[in-house]
Amino acid sequence: MLSKLNPFKSCVPDRIPNWLLREYADLIAFPVCRILNASFKGQRLPRSWKLADVTPLLKKKTVQILSKDVRPNSLTPCVSKVAEEFVVRDYIMPAVLNNLDMNQYGAVPKSSITFALLDMLRDWSEGTDGNGATIRTILFDYRKAFDLIDHSILIKKLCKLNVPKNQTW
Repeated sequence: MLSKLNPFKSCVPDRIPNWLLREYADLIAFPVCRILNASFKGQRLPRSWKLADVTPLLKKKTVQILSKDVRPNSLTPCVSKVAEEFVVRDYIMPAVLNNLDMNQYGAVPKSSITFALLDMLRDWSEGTDGNGATIRTILFDYRKAFDLIDHSILIKKLCKLNVPKNQTW
């Protein structure tokens, strides 16, 4: 996993560059693996992996309302990203995928907007096949919805899934 890190990505706040992790992966893989396994077993991350450098990113060229026109961007340590990938791949994704509606296409592996569009077209064709019916469609733009996520609700929903509980949640 360490060999997949992008050498040009910023690795703050720990100041360990990706090229160093990549170059010496054969030497540090075993100790990092031990730290990751101990961390997962104890359900705790090292404090330094929880640090982030947060920088504001503009959503619009001119800022009128700070809470609407600026979003935070968190840069976390590279090894923390590796740990996060393992947790998401092994625990979160399987639990989420088991609870998704069959008509959900976003964030589903081996799925795409093309499949969603084909499914829609099939439903529309079946609904209007020779009966003179019409189809009315409403499109929603959810871009702004993700700016308003209440993390306590997200955590409650994660806790309802079959995901191992973590003391820091």
